[in-house]
Amino acid sequence: MFVLPASGTATRPMALWSRRQATTQRLRTTTRHPRNAGDYEPTGRWRMKNRNLPIRRTPIRRTPVRKVRSGTRRGQPTKAEKETIHDQVYAETGGRCDIGKHPQHVSGVLPLTGSVFERWHLVHLKGKRVHGWGRDNLCGGCYWCHIEYLHNAGGKPCPPKVKP
Repeated sequence: MFVLPASGTATRPMALWSRRQATTQRLRTTTRHPRNAGDYEPTGRWRMKNRNLPIRRTPIRRTPVRKVRSGTRRGQPTKAEKETIHDQVYAETGGRCDIGKHPQHVSGVLPLTGSVFERWHLVHLKGKRVHGWGRDNLCGGCYWCHIEYLHNAGGKPCPPKVKP
């Protein structure tokens, strides 16, 4: 049962429309929804606000996130190779600090194992990813020269400005 309006287009009766279509049709003459639910656009449609829509939940991940890398990065030595390099550099340096830049520098022979503050450290002079694990990039150091001087121990990377 279609009703042919004066303009010549066929429309369904109000009873067959959905509630939203009926509300939109009824309120087309006004410029604002009485409950402030949306804005009337010049195209003749209501743009509804999202406040009444259900909240979308993130789907549950079925596969767990991989926590550990399965192997080494390209070009990087394995854990066993790193241990041999560590032992070789320790033997070459004699367990002494090669850097010697910090005021609390330890000048004697350092043990290979022990507390972080007391043992010998393998030091990369330049970045590992770019310059690698070659002997020219490695040296030995104490905690103070390695962590406090070269890594700055989490402090500010730049010295304070000199005031004129």
